[in-house]
Amino acid sequence: MKKGGCPIQALVLAAGKGRRLRSRHPKPLLKVGGTPLVDRVIAGLREAGVENITVVYGHSRVRDHLKGRGLRLVKNSNPELGPAHSLRLGLEGLEKGPFLLVMSDHLFDHRMLSRLMEDEPRRTTLCIDRDLDGRDLKEATKVLTEGRMIKAIGKGLSRFNALDTGVFYCTDDVREAALSNRDARSLSEVMGALAAEGRLEAFDATGTFWMDIDTAEDRALAEKRLAEELCKPGDGPVSRHLNRRLSKPLSQVMARLGATPNQISLLSFMAALASALSFAAGIPFWGGVTAQLSSILDGCDGEVARIRGLESRFGAYLDSLLDRYGDVAILLGMTATAPASLWLPGLLAILGSYSISYTASRAEYYTGGRFKGSLENVMNRDVRLFLIMVGGVLGQIGATLAVLALLTNVVVGLRLAAFRPMTSMGEAQKGL
Repeated sequence: MKKGGCPIQALVLAAGKGRRLRSRHPKPLLKVGGTPLVDRVIAGLREAGVENITVVYGHSRVRDHLKGRGLRLVKNSNPELGPAHSLRLGLEGLEKGPFLLVMSDHLFDHRMLSRLMEDEPRRTTLCIDRDLDGRDLKEATKVLTEGRMIKAIGKGLSRFNALDTGVFYCTDDVREAALSNRDARSLSEVMGALAAEGRLEAFDATGTFWMDIDTAEDRALAEKRLAEELCKPGDGPVSRHLNRRLSKPLSQVMARLGATPNQISLLSFMAALASALSFAAGIPFWGGVTAQLSSILDGCDGEVARIRGLESRFGAYLDSLLDRYGDVAILLGMTATAPASLWLPGLLAILGSYSISYTASRAEYYTGGRFKGSLENVMNRDVRLFLIMVGGVLGQIGATLAVLALLTNVVVGLRLAAFRPMTSMGEAQKGL
């Protein structure tokens, strides 16, 4: 992530004690979904492309937890002086220029940072949320805005129209305000001074996940909200109506047990291999059951990544790669039950299944968009594995391969027909 040709830097305030959380751990090390709060924040910054990160900590256990991870660590020996004191300590080692300011006890979707930077702010900017429903307004830091400008910020505001998400893009104005007002204890005092001078803007992040963790109840609610947001736009009908009902509670258990997304991707692949071997060994019932198990686990890896804050490009790449190998293995296992008669539908089913994934990825790469309506999710992996499960349980291997061969290739043909208008529209928008 760059701004003005220079890599953006980030400052994480992690000196809070969190007495209200009733935890034996320092607040930054409190686990939500099996991952410490501070780890989730750092992972979010890095996923957004920020590598130059300074963390101001208060407890030595936080230092020990973070050392050796390419972070600049700054000790706050007096955390009782408030977040503004942590800010001043962190600023002493930061290079001049813009930086992101985040709190270790605020969960946020890394896409909030990406959207903020794409907006190319020129003033100090706070990400705000205008949706006040379901929030603890008594504890929340409130914001009053007029247009894009923030007029006032603080917990005690009686008139407000937005909430502070705890994510700031800071200019050198923040350095000036923090260092010139050394009596300030809260960030609201520092940012309030900028707002009073017309130097604090708002970026509307409404609809993007964030949450402030102050109490044990907040922690439980955060895990619940993370689980509720696990569905993806590209989910097929089987994922939406069946798989997610099973994978969500399973993912929460696996997250608490410390399972990683990549481990679950490998587990899903092993279930696919078990399905292939079961079909090849003439046990279609278990071949179908394990194929559906692979489909359910295939949703768990992304869910655990989301719950634990461990989303990564490598993880998504590995998951996609193993899915392709797993699909081919299952279809080969089915074909092996009667290779002399099933080689053609088996081959067509393999080609069609691979092309379903390929056409979706190519369309997104070339146009930045997805196929619309049923072309987006019909015959996706969740549907294909569900059909394999049904065919395996009923012992109808040949019929299942024929259906897969026909439907996958028909959808690929329809996508090809739909792709030209998508590219024409994109080229027209670019003035080509």
